[in-house]
Amino acid sequence: MLTNNHGLVIFLSLCLFGCGGGGASTNSLPTGGAPATVSINGVAIDGNLYLAKAFLDLNGNGVYDAGEPTATTGIDGTFTLQATQDQINSHSVVVTAIAGTTIDQDTPNTPLAAGFTMMAPAGNPYVVSPLTTQVAAKMAEGLSLEAAKSAVQTQLQLTSVDVMLNYVALQGTVSVYFDAHKVAASVAEVLKAIETQVSTNTTVVNRLSSLTAGVTKNVVPS
Repeated sequence: MLTNNHGLVIFLSLCLFGCGGGGASTNSLPTGGAPATVSINGVAIDGNLYLAKAFLDLNGNGVYDAGEPTATTGIDGTFTLQATQDQINSHSVVVTAIAGTTIDQDTPNTPLAAGFTMMAPAGNPYVVSPLTTQVAAKMAEGLSLEAAKSAVQTQLQLTSVDVMLNYVALQGTVSVYFDAHKVAASVAEVLKAIETQVSTNTTVVNRLSSLTAGVTKNVVPS
């Protein structure tokens, strides 16, 4: 009887191994050798942005191009993109708020009069906001992610705020995130102004540089 039990254990172990059990990663190569895709769930906020365009910017030009993973944001600003883990780690999620279409739920049922573009640093797809865009702008100047976050916190006097988090979701329970929401709305106004001044050929670096200058001039507390 002991021998039979031992044989059963061996059989089950071989079956588990052969069937891909034991926590196989979604990044394993499927039949054909193409990298597996995973779903990433994010949110686009100034307030929650409804009917905005979210996409993974695979060529780094800041505008949507055919073939890039894309989705339209839901009523609560959420979106889901399908991409490989390497793509998620290496490229930024960009959100385009579209004039006349996108609704900022801070003012429900009223489409935006002016559009704007936001982004999150590569590998951080879960929240895209004016504050994450400012972090990306600091990184474009050569700072690391952590250094850029710290710089934005200091510049905007949000030292108790994690500028990569969803301040809309947190503002009801943590008062400093209510303040972050107000500051982010001011940054969004800078982004709207930039959108009227640049062409589709303007590079991401130049856009981010314009954001840094605009925030310094118009948003930084005196």
